[in-house]
Amino acid sequence: MHRKKQNRKIKLLYLPEYPFYRRLAQINKEQRPWDIYTWVIQVAPQYGIDMDTISVENKVLLRAPMSYKIRGFLQVVKTLFVLYRYDIILAWRGPCVPILVARFFFRWRKPKIIIIAWRPFDTKSRGVKHRFKKMLAKIATLMSDKVIVVSSPQVKQFSDALGVSEEKISFLPYGVDCKFFKPAKSEVQREEPFLVTIGNVYRDDALLLDVIKDIPIKMIRVTTFSSVAKKLEKRAMRKRLKNVSVRLGLPYSELADLLQKSAFVVLPLISTDQPVGLTALMEAMAVGKPVIVTKGLACTDYIIDGETGILVKPGDKLQLKKKILELLRNPEKRERIGLAARRAIERKFSLEIVARKWIDLIWEVTQ
Repeated sequence: MHRKKQNRKIKLLYLPEYPFYRRLAQINKEQRPWDIYTWVIQVAPQYGIDMDTISVENKVLLRAPMSYKIRGFLQVVKTLFVLYRYDIILAWRGPCVPILVARFFFRWRKPKIIIIAWRPFDTKSRGVKHRFKKMLAKIATLMSDKVIVVSSPQVKQFSDALGVSEEKISFLPYGVDCKFFKPAKSEVQREEPFLVTIGNVYRDDALLLDVIKDIPIKMIRVTTFSSVAKKLEKRAMRKRLKNVSVRLGLPYSELADLLQKSAFVVLPLISTDQPVGLTALMEAMAVGKPVIVTKGLACTDYIIDGETGILVKPGDKLQLKKKILELLRNPEKRERIGLAARRAIERKFSLEIVARKWIDLIWEVTQ
């Protein structure tokens, strides 16, 4: 990257949707992996970018039902008083929308604003609230200087839904911490193969339970939502499935260990208008495990079907069952796809590689 040679410096303000410094402390204690956005902010000073961040650290606010809105409001209030100091703002759209609406009315030109967005708005909702959110989303997108999405099909999706030029929207891949999530140093010995499925929302657990009831394999379901765990345990009990267990609130180090010991990972996703399952997909690939995942909004950017992973149609019970049996009966195929998945992560989706794209984009927007 040539940005290190820049004599000029830019000042950047980062507005996360989570308490930044608390997350950074957990990362430095090796309690969790780096995420791409925290990594970009951490390395930015090496490339002539002076960085500040505003985030809320109050645990009470985080536990409150309205925590997201309160946190976003406080971020906006803080930001409005210091906005003039910065050349560029990098923000999740939630905290940034009120600033962009203010920009719409007052026609601010500085600072430049880059939005991180995972979906245009809740396209399935209806009514007055939905129309209001859609209006805010359009204003925010129009007044931003660049919108970043994590899958290439989202470029057209955002353009069509919000009525903005595709030139304003850029696809930058998500990144994964390859040093935290890595293959086991030696072959893990296990008594019997088991599969892992991970996530909290938009997971088709009902479909997967129907599939594995006829397959002699143990399934471990990992989630941080107690409601998801209880629902799955009830379903498994009704179906009398003894090969299903749930791990609730698993620490990241234990999750990485579980992935290393698994035979493969299955991510049955429910179709939606956002790129769900991406974090779990990339963590499993980084560990060197083959992943069977429902084809969705983001998967084709990260998986080559049959080479670095396996794609199945949404809700297709027979196809999912067939692919699980193929991997279960073919250890050589599991190893081949797992190794290819790890190589793909290292070459295309590591934090270092994706961060270079981010740094170049930040400089490009400020020109």
